Amino acid sequence: MRREGTLSVLTYHRLAGPGQGPPGIVSTTPQGFARQMRWLARSGRAVGLADVLAARTGGAPLRRGAVLVTFDDAYTDFRDVAWPVLRAHGIRPVLFVPTGYPDTDARFWWDRLHAAVLRGPAALRTPLGTLVFTGDDERLTAYRTLREHVKTLPHEDAMALVDDLATQAGVDVDPAARVLGWDALRALGAAGVDLAPHTRTHPRLDRLPDHALREEIAGSIEDLRREAGSSAPAFAYPSGGVSDAAAAMVAEAGIPLAFSTRRGVNDLAAADPLRLDRINVGRRTNVAVLRAQLALPPRGAAAAARPVPPPGQTPVVAYMMSRFPKISETFILTELLAMERRGVRVETYPLLRERATLVHPEAQAVVDRAHYQPAISPAVLASQLHWLRRDPQAYLGALRDVITGTFGSLNFMVGGIGIFPKAAHMARLMQRDGVTHVHCHFATHPAVAGLIIHRLTGLPFSFTGHGSDLHVERRMLPEKVAEAAFVATVSEYNRRLIIDECGGRFADKVHIIRAGVDTSRFDAARGGDRPPQDGPLRIVCVGTLHEVKGQGHLVEACRLLTQRGIPVRCRFIGDGEDREALEARIAEGGLTGSVELLGAATGPEVAAQLRDAHVLVAPSVPTSGGKREGIPVVLMEGMSTGLPVVSSRLSGIPELVVDGVAGLLTEPGDAEAIADALARLHADPELRRRLGEQGRRRVEAEFDVERSIDRLLEHMGATAAAAASGDDVAGMAA
Repeated sequence: MRREGTLSVLTYHRLAGPGQGPPGIVSTTPQGFARQMRWLARSGRAVGLADVLAARTGGAPLRRGAVLVTFDDAYTDFRDVAWPVLRAHGIRPVLFVPTGYPDTDARFWWDRLHAAVLRGPAALRTPLGTLVFTGDDERLTAYRTLREHVKTLPHEDAMALVDDLATQAGVDVDPAARVLGWDALRALGAAGVDLAPHTRTHPRLDRLPDHALREEIAGSIEDLRREAGSSAPAFAYPSGGVSDAAAAMVAEAGIPLAFSTRRGVNDLAAADPLRLDRINVGRRTNVAVLRAQLALPPRGAAAAARPVPPPGQTPVVAYMMSRFPKISETFILTELLAMERRGVRVETYPLLRERATLVHPEAQAVVDRAHYQPAISPAVLASQLHWLRRDPQAYLGALRDVITGTFGSLNFMVGGIGIFPKAAHMARLMQRDGVTHVHCHFATHPAVAGLIIHRLTGLPFSFTGHGSDLHVERRMLPEKVAEAAFVATVSEYNRRLIIDECGGRFADKVHIIRAGVDTSRFDAARGGDRPPQDGPLRIVCVGTLHEVKGQGHLVEACRLLTQRGIPVRCRFIGDGEDREALEARIAEGGLTGSVELLGAATGPEVAAQLRDAHVLVAPSVPTSGGKREGIPVVLMEGMSTGLPVVSSRLSGIPELVVDGVAGLLTEPGDAEAIADALARLHADPELRRRLGEQGRRRVEAEFDVERSIDRLLEHMGATAAAAASGDDVAGMAA
């Protein structure tokens, strides 16, 4: 449906054929672009920047369903491919120019990284370990992983890493990835293209100090005016990195409109003109998908008129997660039990029933009353009809957003569509049960379900992001963050990642709330009943047997220790897909008598193993597929017992394990360093005691579940108060 006063802004980068250019940079093929512009021209919805400015300043209103076409980065294919099509259809685009690139040999970092990984040698040394490539698929996966890693680094460190990889590779960037020169840009400006600034060097602006920020923003405007003769009154934030300081400097420079990369349609009357949303066009965007994206309601419109729970009623919190009760996700059970101890009524809505039969004893009562729902049933179908009759716009709008928001990732899209009917049914059940707040664990499908329920019912929702859920699949993350009442995450590392991905305007909405542990459960494992100091070094490692846990590196460390004459007894607790590979590695290393795989265990069984150990090791590593842990909860559990720990300098782990103070850290995947740390602990019982004591204090000070519940209830209470006063719950912290 077309709406008055709305503006959709399409973002393109490069136009190229299949297999050319980095993923995420090539927007579509030349043929696909021609089809999209032909449809747009026939629809009569295309507008220019002057039309938008006039509508903002009280001039002629925009035509219904207005669409502005923008191109970022000024690649040469804009002149050679895009502009002839746009000119033929009478569409006037905005071209955002990074002014430090024209007429230089400089290339964008992502193009250099893509060339190094895709066309470089068969092995590259990286901070994630040495990557060895045997095929194009492995290279493409490695590129995506390294690209996300680069985005998490400070700007200077990120560019140094790309420089190093490019030097190792020794290959040139594709000539097609050049930026237009000033002569070409002047000619385009004279022909009708609006040239606008896009900084000088394309850094993330929310990573820069003020002096560098000013140079990038004001400098690019000055460059464009000097070299091209004029600068259109608009600005695009590179990589969506919007901060309050950046927006203020854009306004100070006299720029009335600025664009982020956050996905959405703008209500011009209500939108912040310095943080306008855009719709990024991707390789899989055909005309049908484009039309669906342009039909999005303005941000917040779907739920704006939904009812809020009456003030003063007893809190009823719906907890959502992918599976329950998952033996390896004790932190969810710990949290909801602690919530109940505070007098909050907790209703559990798992998306799936966990297939494993082993459960923690205290989980059974929660399982017995959990709201498990089939994928399809008469009741589920009835709920779809209920929402279609009651609020078809909210129902169909949410369904459309799930489809378009997950498009491009087959697994995530299938999962999103699959949970939609169940989420709609759960929304109805939550209304029946008097739920006042929905909290989801993990930023992937559980948070999508929370967003659907929020859209249908108006119930405020929040979610906790942990580890791989923030690294592997971030589709719809900006939408979820934008509409959530608040976002929790377990580390400052994750908080920075979410803000970088979704924009600085949400910084006040994203909070560090640790996945705490109930330290009282581990009191019995403390004290003087540790194993004797003589004899083998007793090592325990707890976690699902999976590549991301890094257990293979611990097996290798045990082999190295044995070679050094240090006896070990290492026990792995957990089960998973890597079991056979670990068994083979243990046998090959001659460790069958000293390294054991004990399988999955309940909480009391894990506590017993911790009591019988000298040290706990959590050798986490990032995987080639992009997975990485946040802060392994087992580290908190081990430290709660006074056990010294050895882990990896990765993600948020250093926020818990202060190296040399509350444990020892090694580089991810470095078996030699793990062996050195364990040898040091074996030789120094006093160091083990000191690290164990400091570790226990560290958990009690910041990672106890009661502190986490304090913060969750504080934010839920603020949400309820805002709803009762009529404030915009989703936007109050944005």
